[in-house]
Amino acid sequence: LTLEFAGGQADFFAMFKVNFAPRYSHMVDYQADAMVNQLVLNQAILPGAGTTPEEGIIVNLMTGAYRLIEKQYRVDGHRTNYFSERFLEMVPLTSVKGNLQGVKQAVKHIANKFDIPEFEALATTQATIFQSVSEFSKIDTDEIAEAVFKDNVTAKEAYHESLQNRAINHEIKVDNSERYQKKYSVQKFKLASGIEISIPMAAYQDRDQVEFVNHPDGKLTLMIKNIDGIDSKFNA
Repeated sequence: LTLEFAGGQADFFAMFKVNFAPRYSHMVDYQADAMVNQLVLNQAILPGAGTTPEEGIIVNLMTGAYRLIEKQYRVDGHRTNYFSERFLEMVPLTSVKGNLQGVKQAVKHIANKFDIPEFEALATTQATIFQSVSEFSKIDTDEIAEAVFKDNVTAKEAYHESLQNRAINHEIKVDNSERYQKKYSVQKFKLASGIEISIPMAAYQDRDQVEFVNHPDGKLTLMIKNIDGIDSKFNA
């Protein structure tokens, strides 16, 4: 399915892969002057109007910028981005989501290597990303290194090497900054006891409201302070 459309001051071209699906359809026939309604299995029915395509590309014809969605398929034993690499014959740039997944894995790996609590490293990473996206609509991986690893030069060097191996740039541009502001505006933790906690970023960054206390035996205490009131979220 291909189409062209206008949005704001720009023109766009879009192409979506539409998958046929087997569906039953009605077929009306007459037998001995009597109308007979039969169900017939059709192997090539187009999806419904509300179906979201799983693969496609939208190109801004004014700037050349594009958005791509696709699935991987196994070809000759290897997982392949068939739509982009085989059909469109292009190598797409890594998405913001893909870059963030790489940053997360790098932070986790280096934090574990240097005995930095994983939850603390990832929470600091999220807070840094939230602030950077909110102010500058971009993510600076150097700022993450400074915030997470502080004065540990060796850890920072290992982190940058890990990003380089993943082909992640020092600066990740974020076009839809509002989406990532909303996504990272709440810190979420799951304790070993099974307790799950969601803390708004503003409260998490204010030690007069939330504080993590480390104990010599390796355990932690989460302190929630200055509570004005509590509401139950019970839903009947």
